[in-house]
Amino acid sequence: RYGYWGRSVDMDAEAGADDSNGSDGPSDFTTTNVQEEGVDELDIIKTTDGKHLYVAQDRALHIVKSWPIEESEKLATVELDGWASGLFVKDDKAVVFYYPERNGADGRDWRWGTRAAIFDISDKSAPKLKKEVDVQGWMSDARMIDGDVYVVLNHYLEIPEAAWDTVWDNDALPDVEWTRFDTEESYQRKLEAAKREARNLIRSDIYRIADTMRLDEWLPSWSVDGGEAELMHECSDLYRPKGIGQHGAMSLVNLDLDSGDINATGLLSNGWQMYASKDNVYVAQSSRWWWWGGWDRELETHIHKFELGKGGEPAYVASGEVRGWAYDQFAFSEYEGKLRVATTDQDWWGWWAEEGEEGANNIFVLEDNGKGNLDIIGELGGMAPGERIYASRFFGETAFVVTFRQIDPLFAIDLSNPRKPAVRGELKIPGYSAYLHPMGDDHLLAVGMDGTDEGQLTGLAFNIFDVSDLDNPTLAYKHTLEGSDWGWSEALWDHHAFTYHRDVLTVPMFDYYYDRSGEDRYFSGAISLEATPEGGFREIGRIDHRPLVRDSDCLYERWYDWDHSVCGNDYWYARVRRSVYIEDNLFTLSDYGLRVTDLNDPRIEHTRVLFYPVLD
Repeated sequence: RYGYWGRSVDMDAEAGADDSNGSDGPSDFTTTNVQEEGVDELDIIKTTDGKHLYVAQDRALHIVKSWPIEESEKLATVELDGWASGLFVKDDKAVVFYYPERNGADGRDWRWGTRAAIFDISDKSAPKLKKEVDVQGWMSDARMIDGDVYVVLNHYLEIPEAAWDTVWDNDALPDVEWTRFDTEESYQRKLEAAKREARNLIRSDIYRIADTMRLDEWLPSWSVDGGEAELMHECSDLYRPKGIGQHGAMSLVNLDLDSGDINATGLLSNGWQMYASKDNVYVAQSSRWWWWGGWDRELETHIHKFELGKGGEPAYVASGEVRGWAYDQFAFSEYEGKLRVATTDQDWWGWWAEEGEEGANNIFVLEDNGKGNLDIIGELGGMAPGERIYASRFFGETAFVVTFRQIDPLFAIDLSNPRKPAVRGELKIPGYSAYLHPMGDDHLLAVGMDGTDEGQLTGLAFNIFDVSDLDNPTLAYKHTLEGSDWGWSEALWDHHAFTYHRDVLTVPMFDYYYDRSGEDRYFSGAISLEATPEGGFREIGRIDHRPLVRDSDCLYERWYDWDHSVCGNDYWYARVRRSVYIEDNLFTLSDYGLRVTDLNDPRIEHTRVLFYPVLD
């Protein structure tokens, strides 16, 4: 165990131990990099014991023997009839989420979006499909807590053509005429009066149209093992929150991996951002998704809270809203029953800002009042006007927020009094950080982009911040790619691609550089760095997956029916997605397979595991 900022965290949240493996298993291995201890997150690679790796990506589930290292091999591949989003593994079960192809043969239309396929993996060489659940809707994200899987799905609610005809029948709706005597204020009064009259005119038509429709034409359905479709929700399980951001519905589906039971609750509102603690799931929707009302809209985020009961079934309990847009899941954090939210109160692109207006950034603290509302009890606003949030991370009573326009201010924020959040310190450096990771008690490890003082970005950068003094955070170390003209990493937008354990950091990396011969050069693989608060960074090595491409079936021909020669092009070299450490061995994953190299010297290769080998 180690602690940071008043919070104690099990190392098992990021790395496995050998307590349950016995003498035949590895003593140390990494697992999915998650935001909250005990809350697993959907990802494309999983391991529960270090002895096997489970991969769900592209159109297949692969099971790989990973221990002992010298015996690493692919044990099984199950091809899927669609594109995988990720999986969870618990004991001898794996659930894979993917988007099945919809050809209409089974009578389902395009709204059938997501499939959960549960496999029995007790025999690693012969996984057996045990259950399939097809759900109308598109998956936003998923979590697993104590064997219960929670999935957020959004559903399109089709508006009947007759309703569109009524709304767009301009001859039947009142006109709003602008005269030279009108002021802006008087015109707005006319407009609002016309809207009220229009609503009264079309309301009866809309009610009449709705009365002719069946419930299954409005509400989402699901199907188990190809059976008859059934409505997901009873009337008592579908709620209409106070604030509705978009025409649609959102469901929180609970899948119990032990029993196979499924249940769901939902709202008449969409939600594309998911955050979960051990006790609650929060689903948020920023107004950037709203499509009606023209361009004159409030920038706000609606948040819906679901409580996880003892049986795992979620119950909708409260909603609230805050000013501004939330960037990603790390904009949310629950601590001692209160939800903290980081937002930017201007849009990302500046389309909706008033002339001369500069939005800023905020921290809100919300509390469930027990009556269905998430009330704002604390607020810190006005941070970094004209910039937007690029990264945020909450640790107990402290938060760190990175904003950017030309330079990168790192704000250290005191949340010890939730009713009066306050900025303690600020650090300005060129570029920005996109992901912040705890590094012991007093340091943050970050991946982001370097830049100039004028705001021009120059390529991938790694930073270590000393935050031992919250009033004076400092940049302890920075590492950029030598000789690089431009580099980036999937870890900039997906923290699952970030692996840090035992002072070694590995991330996927793409690098472009112009060499002395006048040719463009590319590298697509992974980079490993030693990273310590005491010594900073040292590049350990880089891992290239081109050797796997040469020995494999060309995926661009396999999946997309492209010409085989495209696999010889630099642009289409295998893209590394994830990395796993098993003791002193580094497994790097691309769509072609796994390379197993020495963790401390990636030039030493132990073996390769090909997913799609070229057959003689």
